[in-house]
Amino acid sequence: MHDRGTRESCSAYSNRRHPIPLATRFKLAAPPADNARQEEHPVTESWQPTLDDLAKGLADLADHVSRSKEPALEPYVYQNMRDLTYQLELHIPGLEPPPDRESADVLSRAAQMALDRGDEREALARALRGLSFAPHDPALFYLAASACFETGAVELALRLLYHTLWIHPGHLAARADLESLSAFLDDADEPGRAA
Repeated sequence: MHDRGTRESCSAYSNRRHPIPLATRFKLAAPPADNARQEEHPVTESWQPTLDDLAKGLADLADHVSRSKEPALEPYVYQNMRDLTYQLELHIPGLEPPPDRESADVLSRAAQMALDRGDEREALARALRGLSFAPHDPALFYLAASACFETGAVELALRLLYHTLWIHPGHLAARADLESLSAFLDDADEPGRAA
């Protein structure tokens, strides 16, 4: 509860004019794009990352994963993958061509080879690097999910499988893996069932 003196002093302060003019208190980085009259506004537009921004984020994450020596994936990787997949869902797959489809295909094969060798961290790094060249490639997201599952990051693997199916609902391997994981997790949640 505020006493009367505090309320009066707050209202007296808010009624005063600010000594700094509005134009100098708010600096705009650039005029808003949809502002046809070129008037300045004290509030900037909200920023959404472009597909190129997201590709750079995926490349940075690939570098982080390949440099890390931790046996398990760090929370940094979890959070960035969640953020990147969320932001990618704001872009329509197939609307913009991938920056470099050929490089993405090469990295997809390299990620599969790393998975076959048992090098899950390298497979994840290559899949992420490939995604930086083709951010909406369902095969690369599937490989990233497989690598995450092999490193023990089951929650992240599930998220990436869901994202794979968001991009391409007919991806058979992702659907089969997701159904298997869901059935396994459902069985594990029921304590009365024998394994």
